[in-house]
Amino acid sequence: MKKLFIFISLIFACIMPFGAAGKEKPAVVSENIVTEDVVLSYPSWHNVEFSGKISADKLPIKPTIKIYMLRDSLIQLSARVPLMGEVARVTVTPTTISLVNKYKKTYCEEDASNLMDFYPSGLSDLQSFLLARAVVLGKGEINGPVSELADVNRLDNGNITIIPFTEPGIVPFSYGYLLSPSLRTLATLVNIAGKASLELQYKYEERGMQIDALYDNMKGKKVNVKLDFNTVKWGGREMPAVKTSGFTKLGFKDFFKQLM
Repeated sequence: MKKLFIFISLIFACIMPFGAAGKEKPAVVSENIVTEDVVLSYPSWHNVEFSGKISADKLPIKPTIKIYMLRDSLIQLSARVPLMGEVARVTVTPTTISLVNKYKKTYCEEDASNLMDFYPSGLSDLQSFLLARAVVLGKGEINGPVSELADVNRLDNGNITIIPFTEPGIVPFSYGYLLSPSLRTLATLVNIAGKASLELQYKYEERGMQIDALYDNMKGKKVNVKLDFNTVKWGGREMPAVKTSGFTKLGFKDFFKQLM
């Protein structure tokens, strides 16, 4: 159970990237106009539902993961394991962030308003990352005006790199995206110089999507997690709230301490 929560935490770390763009040398001519085509390739949506499994070398079971999102309003993540049913729930709204450990019968709930005041597009960016869309943090999905905040280049093989500009000392990491010639995100790469890196690789199937996440803390510890969303359905239904009567409420720090 402890490992399952650690891997769920990694999923949400994956959503907010901190990695660098590819090392392949880009073509000299920038093609920022391509970002208009990228945006046009993104279908509009109101709500969406993902279902699939999570696997990792050190995780003895493959929990079922379900994610439901209501645009700009709600993210729900539920983890279920065989013979036990739902064991964990994460809920993010513009006002609250809550985590429930049904196995330990504990939960924590924190006010998200301060975070959203500081980073008002946080929830929307989170949703875009889950949909494998290129985002300039704090500015939204890539489009014409936003493209001026990133270096967009087409490589010799037709792939496209999008590397948002960051200000040294203000944004403590670099990040970027690799897109296919058909404008699908192939990878999100992030780097905190000398401290950690995260690489997300995406593969697409007829009705689903696979995400291979590799986290490296630069101190010899690497974590590899595979998410196989066999169903991505536009629409879906919000999950009922978890009843926490009889559960122990903890602060974030104590909640995660019990997992260590």
